[in-house]
Amino acid sequence: MKNTLIRVLTIVLLVAALLLISCLEPVNDAEKVAAAKEKLTVPEETDSDLDLPVVLNGVTISWTSSDEDVISNTGKVTRQPSDTLVKLIATLALGNAVDTKEFTVRVITVVIIEEEAELFDFYKYSPFSSQWPPWIEMMHPDENTVFDCTADKGHFSLYGPYIPLKNIRVHSLVPVQWYFYEIGGNQSSDKVEQAFIEIVIRLEENIIGYAVIEAIWMAGPRHSLNPLRYVIFPKTDGEYQNVSKEYVKAAIDKIKNEAIGGS
Repeated sequence: MKNTLIRVLTIVLLVAALLLISCLEPVNDAEKVAAAKEKLTVPEETDSDLDLPVVLNGVTISWTSSDEDVISNTGKVTRQPSDTLVKLIATLALGNAVDTKEFTVRVITVVIIEEEAELFDFYKYSPFSSQWPPWIEMMHPDENTVFDCTADKGHFSLYGPYIPLKNIRVHSLVPVQWYFYEIGGNQSSDKVEQAFIEIVIRLEENIIGYAVIEAIWMAGPRHSLNPLRYVIFPKTDGEYQNVSKEYVKAAIDKIKNEAIGGS
């Protein structure tokens, strides 16, 4: 009799517990969305990629970033030269129930390791020459490396047939000619006195270095190609550093401003 009573009480308690749990659980889509919204969290700051959930307790979540160059809609983080605040908006949906939740995430300043590198050959291996037009040859041991070259003044052409280009991409050991006047200008009367050649070095999807060359036209005619800085970003722990185009642009602009201020 006693054992039977214990079994009955146990069954009654289990049924009561199940009923209580069912009362606490959301019973419709709106309640399920509200519960998922309450549970959803994102770190307030980060220095690495975010794991942004796309489903939570059956509720679908989509993400929108206020700055995809820093945090993408999938959570990929590109650290910047200074701390950066990004707003993430999560849209939660289940059936006809929809709600949003906003987060502000601080992406912590990137610490990039830089190494000085020898990347260039100049005509006769000298920064000064009367050769016209001057040409630059860039080198890297990996044959898949490309050099994206931009000039704020003047223009480029590949070594050989003259094809004027404001921007040019070349592989290692492919000579690039640089002209001291704008496309369509007169090489005798329209020469620029000072220009900067910016070079971003890429391997596959990674930025692995950059360089800045100051070009100065002198009487004679002679020119000076002055390499202000050339940098390689070494691998850390066997992986390429996550260097952003914004980081490189800020570094190049700083070098150019220092050269202009000191000239």
